[in-house]
Amino acid sequence: MNFQELEQKLLQMDSQLLAREGALEINLQQMEEQIEAIQLARDQHSELIEVMNAMRIEGQSVVAELGSTKNKNKNKTLLKEKRFL
Repeated sequence: MNFQELEQKLLQMDSQLLAREGALEINLQQMEEQIEAIQLARDQHSELIEVMNAMRIEGQSVVAELGSTKNKNKNKTLLKEKRFL
């Protein structure tokens, strides 16, 4: 191989490396976008879990309150029946 052929081969390799570098930069950008999307989804999931837990606690409170009210009404009814007898 003479000098010109080597120089041509070197230019060709340099061009290929630049093309690969460009492709890698595009891949890196796509990966960063995917990471951001995953992080956003994770944050939204965490918020949803927090809301669901709050709703569960609120539901438990309502059930406990209803049970308490039911017992009070039952006790009042029993007292009325006892007075009636």
